[in-house]
Amino acid sequence: MKQIRFLLSLCALAAAMIAAPVQRTAAAESTPAAVTQADAPRLGWRGWLRKCVDRDEDRARYAIHMEPGWQQASADLPVVVQLHGFNSTPGHTRPLLGPARQAGLPCGQFAYPNDQPLRRSAELLSAELKCFAKQWPEREVALVTHSMGGLVARECIEDDALYPGNVRRLIMVAPPTHGSSLARYAVGLDVWEHWLARRDGNPWRRVRESIADGLSEAPTDLRPGSAFLQNLNSRPRREGVSYTVLLGSSAQLAEEQRYFVRQTLLRTADRTPGWQADAAAIDRALSCMDEVVEGLGDGAVAIDRGRLAGVDDTVVLPFSHLGVVRAEGDAGCRQAQQVILDRLLAETTAGAAE
Repeated sequence: MKQIRFLLSLCALAAAMIAAPVQRTAAAESTPAAVTQADAPRLGWRGWLRKCVDRDEDRARYAIHMEPGWQQASADLPVVVQLHGFNSTPGHTRPLLGPARQAGLPCGQFAYPNDQPLRRSAELLSAELKCFAKQWPEREVALVTHSMGGLVARECIEDDALYPGNVRRLIMVAPPTHGSSLARYAVGLDVWEHWLARRDGNPWRRVRESIADGLSEAPTDLRPGSAFLQNLNSRPRREGVSYTVLLGSSAQLAEEQRYFVRQTLLRTADRTPGWQADAAAIDRALSCMDEVVEGLGDGAVAIDRGRLAGVDDTVVLPFSHLGVVRAEGDAGCRQAQQVILDRLLAETTAGAAE
């Protein structure tokens, strides 16, 4: 029964494994954009609602923000832009580039609404990178992503209409290339992000920012077999871009524990009239939930679902989905940071050789 209670709790809170504590600072209120009810059919109800609460401060926040002093770095070094994942922020994933900063690499972060359609986020990234290319045409960019950020980056660089032309390397940490089964349980994460894990802002600000951040469209894109993933994975890799994929194998549950829970669940259902169908549905969900099994996933992304066709530089390390971005990371986190640094410096070495 202890094992069953553990797994039921895990299922209920599964999506929280890909969430992160969110800290925001209050900003001045601004006037919403003028939107009328007649705009609703064109925008859809989600788009219409976002337009209703749109603020200038959102457009300023959702952009590429380079760190102070980056222009003083050698032009031979790639400009490193980091992308956070689902229900996360640039501040949460910042530790991942700690060694890169210490090595003198110019770094920045791309902030985007973490719960909106991934295509929209990719369009925003594309616009930001194209703007950067116009201002700094001689600088090459390396993207370092965590989780869902890898999908946003790929949508940007692998779609000809969006590709900005200045990206030379893509390093993806824990990308849900073929989705995550936990995306089905993402309901309620906005409550966590904007109400439970947050200490600033009045109720209106929290409601408004939860709408501006997206209205649960991202989990739809993250589900295995989604239209977004099918379209994304049908494209070839971008020629001229070096790809690296880092996947974690540290999860919460041993395979033996999953098997025990599944068998106990089914045996209990056989003795409980009317529960057989529900138990069978739960069993099917558990059978596909490699994300939470030690050695098969990192707690949110399964290794097999993270692999990307055509990418030979794929490294599996003993890190968990959230542990890999913690400031006080474990051995697996430190190994991932070193791989990232090695690949970024390899780009510099390759450029010097040419």
